[in-house]
Amino acid sequence: MRGLCLNFFQAVDEIVGTRYYPKFGNNRRRSVDELLPEMANVAAVLGLGVLVIDEIQRLNEASSGGAAKMLNFFGQMVNQFSVPVVLVGTFKANTV
Repeated sequence: MRGLCLNFFQAVDEIVGTRYYPKFGNNRRRSVDELLPEMANVAAVLGLGVLVIDEIQRLNEASSGGAAKMLNFFGQMVNQFSVPVVLVGTFKANTV
């Protein structure tokens, strides 16, 4: 899940030309709970209208701490972002 947060910053940097990944990604001490509010701030600053997370089936339930932890993460994300979050994946994502 931390990787998903870091991918968000990388994608924003690539599209907009900012430098959020070096600011937030180089510090290994930052937890997911610390990165989510930063992601929400970046989304607000950019005026993001919707966040689409594709390939959701590629998330590994075992490495992320289990289904309950993943569900909690996405719940936190939706609550902290002031924009809709759309999760896109194949039927394999139903088992995740």
